[in-house]
Amino acid sequence: MSTFVLTEAHEGILRHMLGAGSDVPKKTWGYRNRYCTGLNSGPHKLLLEMQEAGLVKPGAVINQGKVQVFYATREGCLAIGFKAAQIKRALED
Repeated sequence: MSTFVLTEAHEGILRHMLGAGSDVPKKTWGYRNRYCTGLNSGPHKLLLEMQEAGLVKPGAVINQGKVQVFYATREGCLAIGFKAAQIKRALED
C-alpha cells in the first residue's frame, strides 16, 4: 500500500480550488470550491491521486466529455490548513 504525499503541485491545486491565494484575504478563503480540468491532463492526474487519498471528490464531466469538475472535501481543506469557518464556507452547498 502506498502512502500519499501532498506535493507542492497538489497543494497549489487545492489552494486554487478553494480560493486560498496569497492575494485573497484569509477571512474569505473557501468562497469557492471547484476545479475544472481537461481529462488526461497533468492536473487531472494529480486530482485523481488526491481523490484516491480522500482530499477531493469528483463532479460532473462537462464540455462534451472533455472536462471534469472536482470539489475539495473536509480532508482537503484540512490538508492546506483551513480553520473551521473556512471549511464551513468551502463545504456549503
